[in-house]
Amino acid sequence: MNINRVAWSDPHWDILDGPIDADKFDYLVRDSIACGVPYGHGIDRQRFLQALSVDTKEIGTDCRLALAYRAKGSPAIESLLLGRYQMYGAIYWHHTFRCIQAMFVHAAASTFRSLTAGKCKLRECQVAATTLAEILYHMVVCGKSISACQQSLKGRALPKDFFLEPPANIATEKALSFVWRFADDRNRSILERLANRQLYKRVFEVKLGDLGGHIDYSTLKNDLMPQNRVVLADKLEDRMIDSIHKSMAERGPRESVSENEAKKRHEEISMKSVPRIVIDFPVRGIPDEKNFPGEIGDPARKYLSGPVNQSIPRRNVFYTVRTLQSEIASLRIFAAEELHELNHPRL
Repeated sequence: MNINRVAWSDPHWDILDGPIDADKFDYLVRDSIACGVPYGHGIDRQRFLQALSVDTKEIGTDCRLALAYRAKGSPAIESLLLGRYQMYGAIYWHHTFRCIQAMFVHAAASTFRSLTAGKCKLRECQVAATTLAEILYHMVVCGKSISACQQSLKGRALPKDFFLEPPANIATEKALSFVWRFADDRNRSILERLANRQLYKRVFEVKLGDLGGHIDYSTLKNDLMPQNRVVLADKLEDRMIDSIHKSMAERGPRESVSENEAKKRHEEISMKSVPRIVIDFPVRGIPDEKNFPGEIGDPARKYLSGPVNQSIPRRNVFYTVRTLQSEIASLRIFAAEELHELNHPRL
């Protein structure tokens, strides 16, 4: 092991980006206060800080300094991991929040799906990726108005109605406004519904843990990236509309207020003027972290202990909590209210 090649600054990265980094230590408590839930308050903050230490970690033939913790402080470390797990189950992955995110992600992924080779076709216009990045930075990150950006965008290829002002409730939300300016009419409609809090309804939900190990989180994550979800949602919408049509045909012609309203709704959804199905799966929240902090035992043992069996993997609470969290990751399908009301159990 080459001690001379120790990277002394590496523990800083573990503190900023890792399973027990400073960001998690901060936001779990703040989010618990803001949402009125107790989960983040269970972190033993004082003992957590006292337990932190630094140890060496081997990387091939080299080693580096890495964030670690003393074994006697492991309950405090576990309190943060469990608090984060509970916050995801109760807050971050709550179905209402996931519906809002799924509607926005569907509109954004569908709008920018043609982004390749440095260009993106948007409303019959080829827009450079660098232009998109610049507009995103100024409008969403910096919060500038479109009029403040207009001078610097002169001469850029942009959709003809890019400078058209969005509805007032969209204009106040910078991220919605950014996507709306590039979106087609269908995706603008879903953004307007989102801004008006016309949220879609759940028609299907299954937790990864309920699948009995037939598929793992990483596989489903790769299969359900945003671009893939847009394609699957369109196919599922067609299938659901088709199923409703067949069900109504099997019942035959009937005259009643509810039947006439159902026929009217069916004609409306058949026009596909707005995406009426969105799919959600959390592809973030369970990062594939490699920099797990090591546990430092008592250097001067004052009691006898049994022999260590090297063939048995050492207990690792980080893997355990990650497994628990992946098992509650849910695949959800949401439908617009008018489609939800006509939904038939046979998809």
